[in-house]
Amino acid sequence: MELERLASRVRPRRSWEAMDLGFRLVQAWWWPVQRAWLLFALPAFALAFLLLQAYPSWIPLLFWWLKPLYERAPLEVLAQAQFGHVPGTRELLRQWRRLLLRQAIPALTWRRFTLIRSFSTPVMQLEGLAGDERAQRLRVLAQGPNTRGAQWLTFGCLHLEGLVYLAILALLAALVPQELQLDWQGALTGEDARWEFLLAGAGFLGTALVAPFYVAGGFALYLNRRTELEAWDIELAFRRMKKRLAGGLTTSIVLALVLAAGWPAEPVWAAEPATATAPKPLSEEERVRIALDEREPPSSAHQAARAAVDEVLAGPDFHRMDTEGHWKLRDFDLSNKNKKPKTARQSWLEGLGAALAGGFKFLLYIALALLLLFLLHRYPQWSRWLGRNPRLKREAKALPEQVAGLDVRPESLPEDVAASAEALARAGDARAALGLLYRASLAALVHREALSLKASHTEGEILRLAQAQRPAAAWLAYLESLTRAWQALAYGHDAPPTQALLALCGEWRPAFDAEARS
Repeated sequence: MELERLASRVRPRRSWEAMDLGFRLVQAWWWPVQRAWLLFALPAFALAFLLLQAYPSWIPLLFWWLKPLYERAPLEVLAQAQFGHVPGTRELLRQWRRLLLRQAIPALTWRRFTLIRSFSTPVMQLEGLAGDERAQRLRVLAQGPNTRGAQWLTFGCLHLEGLVYLAILALLAALVPQELQLDWQGALTGEDARWEFLLAGAGFLGTALVAPFYVAGGFALYLNRRTELEAWDIELAFRRMKKRLAGGLTTSIVLALVLAAGWPAEPVWAAEPATATAPKPLSEEERVRIALDEREPPSSAHQAARAAVDEVLAGPDFHRMDTEGHWKLRDFDLSNKNKKPKTARQSWLEGLGAALAGGFKFLLYIALALLLLFLLHRYPQWSRWLGRNPRLKREAKALPEQVAGLDVRPESLPEDVAASAEALARAGDARAALGLLYRASLAALVHREALSLKASHTEGEILRLAQAQRPAAAWLAYLESLTRAWQALAYGHDAPPTQALLALCGEWRPAFDAEARS
């Protein structure tokens, strides 16, 4: 895989940030993605419309059931667009068998109701896996917060489709002229078949607007999980480092030639622009005095001009009235005038709605009472957490159990860290000795120094965070030496000399041991 050609920046992200990246991909390639979705969804909707004219209420259900098949073409566009190629309509049509028929039966049967369809579809389509291989691969990818993000994406897009559907219906209702008497109750109860076709069309528009974002959000979560597992960001960093080192000699030669060209014999200085000083503003008293000094008795010409001005002001040009019109929401007639008598079906529906409303109201009261009891039961603990004791606040905050892949729980460390590390060093196990010292140092930073470390932080990030939050700490110099020694051994397999390792063991106690420091 040519990772250098990826259009998006490769780095691990949180699930919500990854979904936001997917939405930005839709903004970048909106029309190719939307066109790919309409390429297969629009003919399917038209075919359902023709086949189910006698049963119009089944059209939205059939169209919704086939949604997993429409989402494969937008996914193909997004996947290829990441590498600089946006497939056109003819290219997608030539691949219709692979996009529509591959694993179509599982996608429309036992996989239809999965909440992570947007996350699992790339495993089948982009990696070409099926059967046990797909299941095993999906189990590996589904570990972590990206799966929960895919579930929330499904819930969010489902509700967003409903909101867009209602908004389209509200827009149509607002555009209908008031003179037309429409049977809205017949539209909602399904007594008028023409309205069912209209509702199906509104559902198609709502799905068409939301589907590209759903596909792109799941695709971004899939890319984010593969970045975490396969370390794409680290691989790209090493590739860029290799290119930079390979081109270093050429850059040095070019820089030397540029410097050899020399500088001008005399410096050229830009002339300073002339600045104009603004006149000093006059005060109010000075302006009044000048006006009084310059005042003259009105002449005949002045009186004639004043009369002409008064005549113009009294003319029709200064007394014209303009009328502007704008849209206003019309008032709906909620009275019982001109209403048809209710049918038995409508009365039964109203009774059912009233019963459901009463039941939900009763359940809401029960939930409110249970919430109140829960708050009263938890009040003693929350009162301690909300107190002013910073120690209690740190206890209430969940601390990481692992940092940089190392176990930082206090119970996982020996009682005397320095003695245990020194014994390991004298036995010739430098990696175990340095690992114990570094792990104990991280545990002290997390549990005693209250540094906000995360499990994903690297050694360099931990050191920079300690330098920023504790610049005057006495243990900072020791942490720098220990970090350099650990990185050299862990990544470069360069073990320090025995005397240097024993010195690090002896210096750990005054740096991080609480009893020795006290």
